[in-house]
Amino acid sequence: MACSGISLSPSPTRRLPTTRTRPPAERTKPAPRKLSYRLQRELDSLPSGIEQLETRVGALRSTVSDPAFYQRPHSDVQQQLAELHDLEQQLERAVERWAELEQLANDVAGNSRSTEP
Repeated sequence: MACSGISLSPSPTRRLPTTRTRPPAERTKPAPRKLSYRLQRELDSLPSGIEQLETRVGALRSTVSDPAFYQRPHSDVQQQLAELHDLEQQLERAVERWAELEQLANDVAGNSRSTEP
């Protein structure tokens, strides 16, 4: 077979021009006008979840504060104290998340007001 003189490999001296128009730092998304559906649902559900956690923590604290509580078997006492500790951590995380989402919602609302004519 005869070679037609066409090379299929790219020429080492030929380079394609780059088409970068803006540096990556300038490519940012516009600020959202409202919270996403998922974040809004999470924000809406947090107050009731926090209330439930507060109720459970209050009940356990009441149980733990009773002097007779410590007359129970050691394993029961430890289990209840561990549960109380876990619920208190869950409550703290929920309150922090609620504050974070509230701040985000306020920031988004502030941004949408400042961009409207």
